[in-house]
Amino acid sequence: MKKYIVMTLLLNFPLINAEMKIYSYNITHGKKNDWNKRKPNVLQLIQDLNADIYCLQEVIDENDQLKSIQDILPQYNYVGDKRNNHISGLSIWLRLTTLGAQNERCPIFYNKNKFDLIDSQTFGINPNGSGYLPRTAVKIHLKEKSTGKEFFVYNTHLDHKYEKVRTEQAQMISDDIKQKCADKPVILLGDFNTTFDKDLKKILTEDGFTHAKTIAQQVEGPSVTHEKGSTKALIECDFIFVKPQSKFSISQYKTVDSIPLTKDSKKPVASDHNPVGITCSLKE
Repeated sequence: MKKYIVMTLLLNFPLINAEMKIYSYNITHGKKNDWNKRKPNVLQLIQDLNADIYCLQEVIDENDQLKSIQDILPQYNYVGDKRNNHISGLSIWLRLTTLGAQNERCPIFYNKNKFDLIDSQTFGINPNGSGYLPRTAVKIHLKEKSTGKEFFVYNTHLDHKYEKVRTEQAQMISDDIKQKCADKPVILLGDFNTTFDKDLKKILTEDGFTHAKTIAQQVEGPSVTHEKGSTKALIECDFIFVKPQSKFSISQYKTVDSIPLTKDSKKPVASDHNPVGITCSLKE
């Protein structure tokens, strides 16, 4: 009888302590900053992260950027459509701007051995035809194979030019989460192209989101995530938020220090963003 009880406890132990590692990483699209030179470094960094779920931004099909990621993640499936497929409602001017811009994705790669896919969707987030370029959010509904627990992940890349548009886009995503996710755990992450204050903080906080860094048992890495364009200004604009806080146990929030900031830096050139990730488990 005792042996049976011990065996039962051992079999169920992983169900209690199942952890997953989720990262957000803007890899900079494959026609910018010499992708052929950056490619091996980006791919190596992705592999080194050893995540269960990767939420990437600025991924394009050209120059085999998407395929090269698929090739190094054979145990992963991905979801996430091209942004130009979701430009309904955009003005003629904004449609014209897409002609010279890259048709980017915000793909979510998930380990198919750890998760079952329940549903996914890519949707446009350009309210009333606004924004400098078409933007999207990618939603995925997953179930942990080991625990049967369901959760949602939303990956996005907000407008890089207008604060008002970013605010509206964040509200659109939050509204979708309220409508579609009920009381299930939600992870919202990506490149928000702004710091976590003012309207962005107000919207997400009032809608029940918590910045994962503030509740993590351990915080590791630099406080900045992006080197902005020609100004070289360092800001934190890549974030991970969770909702509701009560359904997450976050053991680590990590920003990987990967941006070479000086000509003398020995860091390999990869992207102008640092990856940001959490190690977490879902509570009952």
